[in-house]
Amino acid sequence: MSDLPRHGVFPLPDSLPADCRRIDLSDCDSRAELLQRIGSALDFPDWYDANFDALFDCLVDAEEIHCLALTHLQDFAARHAADFTTLSLVLGAVCDVRAELGQPVSVFLAGMDENDAFASGQ
Repeated sequence: MSDLPRHGVFPLPDSLPADCRRIDLSDCDSRAELLQRIGSALDFPDWYDANFDALFDCLVDAEEIHCLALTHLQDFAARHAADFTTLSLVLGAVCDVRAELGQPVSVFLAGMDENDAFASGQ
């Protein structure tokens, strides 16, 4: 993955590796819509219940995903700060578990401040 971080949650960079899964979350207006759109874009199983616990479970199990970019989240982050923070924390926990399993994943979030980034294990 070139010189991008190997695992953790980071602000969206100017360019991403070609194999990075991108999910456009433009005009996302609620936590339920955010989680549903992520689940649909990643073809989560039928049992996915569009909640943060299910998001964690599905992403931990998604061994084929090594890079994930959630784009156009700036407006959502501004309007739904608590949900954006929870999303960031859940994704950070996913990165920690995946690193422990030897399946590192990098997640890039539009709307994330550089000061809020964290590498797995921190």
